[in-house]
Formats: sequence, C-alpha cells, structure tokens
Amino acid sequence: MVILSTGPISNNLIGGVRPSSFVTIKIDNRNEADYSTILIEGFYLNGTRTIYVQELMLVLTNTVITRNYSVEFDAFEFVFTIIGPAENETQVSLWGKDESRELVAAHRILSDELLGSVEVVTGATGATGVTGVTGATGTTGATGVTGPVPVSAFRVNKDDQQQLIGDTVITFQTVEFDLNGEFNPLTSTFTPIQNGIYLIIGSIFFVNNLVADFKASVRIEKNGVVVAEDSEVSLGSFGNAIYVEVSSILLLQAGDQVRIRANALSGTIFAQGGIGLPERCHFEAARFPSPT
Repeated sequence: MVILSTGPISNNLIGGVRPSSFVTIKIDNRNEADYSTILIEGFYLNGTRTIYVQELMLVLTNTVITRNYSVEFDAFEFVFTIIGPAENETQVSLWGKDESRELVAAHRILSDELLGSVEVVTGATGATGVTGVTGATGTTGATGVTGPVPVSAFRVNKDDQQQLIGDTVITFQTVEFDLNGEFNPLTSTFTPIQNGIYLIIGSIFFVNNLVADFKASVRIEKNGVVVAEDSEVSLGSFGNAIYVEVSSILLLQAGDQVRIRANALSGTIFAQGGIGLPERCHFEAARFPSPT
C-alpha cells in the first residue's frame, strides 16, 4: 500500500480572491501489465479536518485519469491511498486553478513532491551465468500455503430512477468494474469471497415529492442488519434535492451479503446529479491488505 498526501495547503483570500478555486488531479499508471486501485480523499481545514471528497477508482494499465474538485476553502488537503500490483508505478499530481481555470504556480504539486512518495530505481539486469551441473533430486517438501486471492474491488452505478417510500434497497445496474465477480446486479448485493477489512461506500441523489421539510438516509446493510448510516436534512419546498453518502470500514467474512438501503418519506432517486455532472448514485468497495 502506498499513501501520499499534499499536506495542508493555504488558500486564504487575497484582495477578495482565493489563489485557487479548483484543483485538477492527474493519475497515471505506467505499468504495461498490471493495474492499481486509488482512493482519493479531500479535506477542508477550518479548525477541524472535514472530509468532502471520497472517490475510489480502478487505474488500468497505461491509463491516465483526470479529476476536478472545487477548493473554495481557506485551507485544504488531499490524501491518495494506492493499492494493487502497480501501486509503485502509479503517479499522482495536483494542479491549482483560479476562477478562470488558469494554472496557479503556488499550488502545483508533482508526484515526487507529495509527502510519503518514494522513488525506486531498478538497476540493469546482469548477464546470465553459465549453467551448473544438475544436482541430485531432493526430498519433496511440505505443501506451501495457498497463494493470495486476487485483489477485491468493485464499483457500480445506477442508470435509472427509483421511487423511494420508506426503507428501500437501492438497485444498481451498471458495473464499472468488478475484479473478483463479487457483485450481483440482479439483487444489488456484494458478497466477498475472502475474509478481510473492506472500505464500503454508497451514495444517492434524492428529490423530495412532498411540500415539506424532509430527511433522507443512506445505510450500509450487512446480512440484513444496518451497520452504518448517514443522513441529510433539507429545509425546502417541492422538488428540493439532496445528495447523501455513507462510508464505513468493515470486517467481512466470505459469504457475507452487503447492500445499500435508503430511507425517506417519499421521493425519487435519480441516477445523476444534473446535466453534465458525474454519477451521484453509486456503490463501491475495496479490500485492504489484511489477514484472512
């Protein structure tokens, strides 16, 4: 596992204008055979360290990914957690941009400038020596420990609208990636095939159908029991919308069943937050390296 951080970045107003209004994050995997998985976490710093960005994604071989986030805060910080066979060949850079989307030199952080980054240089392979005489066959050794199960990670998106009345299981139709084939789109259930520690994230974009204040909750359900929940309250009129996300780190056993549920009085879950916005309704998980 590789963990990189920008450290705290000051972004105070100067003459009524912040140095950076946005940041662009570039991620590339230089490995020609293996993939990596990256978790992006953004925090705003105002006396407390509050998370406002949390996105998990797969970085395939020879792939470049770009993400843009707003940073209208006095101070902010980004942390990148990278796992997978190509974790040491996955690079990250961050570029500050002003209101006109022009680059801000003071907020440019390259991959080898991130805290925790380490550059490893592999020396040239030496010449192959002469083959020696074949020795006598030794006794058969004990059977070794079974090798590791492939890395577990998936992300699925919602591509339809779903009416929500009371407590409801949220359905997800589009599989963006599923490394171990552990997500069932027919039941919208994640069933891990190995024990371990998992990061679980679920989110919805909800529009209220009633002319009243309302609250919407998103829950992580494990084997029929709610183990994590987050909610948002909206004080508005008909058509008011809110985005709710829940995340938790769970100890799962092989065969456990994990689903995302939502609870509200009455409303509709939409697949997207609006025209031109990214998917707002998604369900994702990744296993951290951990004993089985």
